[in-house]
Formats: sequence, C-alpha cells, structure tokens
Amino acid sequence: MKLKHYLCLALFIPFSTLIAQDEEKLFNKFVFKMSPQHLTLNMLKVGLESFNKTRTISYTANFNVAANNNNQDELGYYGGNFPYNGVGIELQMRKYLNKLSVQQTKRGREYFQSVYFSGFLQGGTYKKAFESTFVSTISAKNIALGFTIGLQRTLWKVLTVDGYIGAGYQLAERKIENYPFPYYYQGFTQPGFSGILPKVGLNIGVAL
Repeated sequence: MKLKHYLCLALFIPFSTLIAQDEEKLFNKFVFKMSPQHLTLNMLKVGLESFNKTRTISYTANFNVAANNNNQDELGYYGGNFPYNGVGIELQMRKYLNKLSVQQTKRGREYFQSVYFSGFLQGGTYKKAFESTFVSTISAKNIALGFTIGLQRTLWKVLTVDGYIGAGYQLAERKIENYPFPYYYQGFTQPGFSGILPKVGLNIGVAL
C-alpha cells in the first residue's frame, strides 16, 4: 500500500507543478504602463504595477516628465505659449473586486478582466519662464489625494487596457516672480491649480 501511495505522489507532484507554472505564466506579476493622453500635453507618464500572489491587490508607481508642456493660461494669453517643465510622481493602491481570472470570448479566446477601486497620492514640481520686455518665472508645487474606479482587461495575455474615472483634491503652492499683470490659474490640468481634481484616463500596458 505504501508503494502505491508513493507512486501516486510521484505522479501528482509534476502535474501540480505544471498547473502552477501555467497559472504563473497567465497571471503576470508586473505590468509596465503608459498614459497616452499625457502625450497630448507633451508629458510622458509611465509606471509599473505590481500584484500580490492572489492578484487581488496591486501597488503602482507612476512617474511623469513635462517637457514644454502645452497647457495654456494667462501668461500664454499675454505672450504666447510658454510651457511648464517639471517632474511628478503618483503612488496608487488598487483593490480588485475579483482576481484577474481567466475568461473566454465567444470565439474561445482567453483574457483577464476585473473591476477595481483605488486610492492615489500624487505630487510634482514645475516651472515656466516668460521673456519679452521683462523676464518672468512662475513655479508651482502640488500634491493631491483621491480615488478612482476602473476596469482592467488583458489582450492576447500580454497587452493590457486600463480605463478609470475618479476625483481628488489638489493643493498647490505658486510662486510668481517679476510678472506685472494679475495672474490667475485656470483649468485643473495646470500644475498650479488648487481645488477638486477630476481624474479620467486610459493606460496601455505590457505584462512582464
């Protein structure tokens, strides 16, 4: 009887290992992401999402670089478009309602999909310069806290599409030097904006 038990155990171990390997291959632990809408503002935003073992919770770190940011404001109105430059970071924790489990399309293709809730903390520092008959500089530092709800889905087990909507509150510290006109920040996309911050977007990722 003992010999039969050993034989069954010997057959079960490689089989279970194969299943674990398949699950590990399907449920990728990391996803590298990029935000395409930020490119329209001459900003590059990329990040890395890391999942826990059960694929129900993830942690994300996003980094953005603003190079010749196209955001318009009063300064741009008086002297043309003089863009911001700067850097920012966003930290996010997500809770998926269901783990990213395998689902199938009508054609039998496998994919992963789940709805999630998240909280985020973000901040950055930016600066712009205006030069005409005088030289002015405007700098802004901001920090925001908020939440989002979204849906993440994989395509071909490698690419991911992640859409979300939410809101937060942003506080900004602004410093204006040598600007003779009244200056107002208009629009939540500007680094110097303070107030309720809408958050809507799309991320495209690659599973690693």
